[in-house]
Amino acid sequence: MGHLLATANPQAAEHINNPPPLPRVGASVVYWPRPGERRAGRLEVPAFVTRRDADNGLLDLVVIYDADDFLSIKNVPRRMGEDRGWEPIGGSDDLALERLEDFKAEMAEVLFSNHDKPNVDFITAMNEYATQIRALQDRVNALELRRGPGRPPNTAKSPDGAGE
Repeated sequence: MGHLLATANPQAAEHINNPPPLPRVGASVVYWPRPGERRAGRLEVPAFVTRRDADNGLLDLVVIYDADDFLSIKNVPRRMGEDRGWEPIGGSDDLALERLEDFKAEMAEVLFSNHDKPNVDFITAMNEYATQIRALQDRVNALELRRGPGRPPNTAKSPDGAGE
């Protein structure tokens, strides 16, 4: 890059020499439509990347104006100034994943802070629950056998409000 740009605007020279990577296919970006493309006065709308042209820095996008209003737009450049274009949502995908992991860890701490974490794995716990359920079912079956065949269950309430 020429000496003048590197001296006058080092950030622009760095951007030209080392352009930021394009979002991957399927990533979300913000699309800034032209005045004639806008709907309901929205200046920025969400979009998904469907194709990348890394050589030219262009993206094909599916723009979501509303739940039933989608538009496919080809060869959209990165937004510069007030022009139409796409912008990343903010931060890199790595930063978004890091924030998601931090959020999940925080939610786990909030949800499980009042409860002891089990010292057994999920399968062992489920087997224990299944054993308890079988024991309860055996007790119910034994009570039904004692009641005798053909007798309906006792629906009368005891004085304390409990059933049989």
